[in-house]
Amino acid sequence: MRPTYESAGDRMNEERVVAALSPMWNLSFFKTHHKASFDYAMLRHDEIYGLAEIKCRTTPSNAYPTYMISTNKLHDCTVLANFIDVPFILIVSFSDQIMFWDGSGYTSHGIGGRRDRNDNRDMEIVTHIPIENFQPAIQKGPVQ
Repeated sequence: MRPTYESAGDRMNEERVVAALSPMWNLSFFKTHHKASFDYAMLRHDEIYGLAEIKCRTTPSNAYPTYMISTNKLHDCTVLANFIDVPFILIVSFSDQIMFWDGSGYTSHGIGGRRDRNDNRDMEIVTHIPIENFQPAIQKGPVQ
């Protein structure tokens, strides 16, 4: 069986992001099951407004020209979001700011992943999202 890499610290970091964005975006966040393809359903008045994946990084937003994420994860999240007719957003908390990507703009693909875990299934097809495709989450959100 494949190990789960999400830790209690990861969940605490996600909760900090949710606590910062929820009042600003006028949304509540419902944490999904740990095996779901996305982290949160975003709710407004108890109705699903969108789906969100939250990633927390220790590097600043300008450390790399792109943000790399599993293409399978993006596929699964966007298919479900499209099926229930809501947006999917990727929220990334960098060390200097929280940003989000709404699926727009150019992306590229390649093979990538982590090599430090000795898990050959951690290498896969990935999507590279240019950092300029992200928007600041604190000043602006997916909803106004």
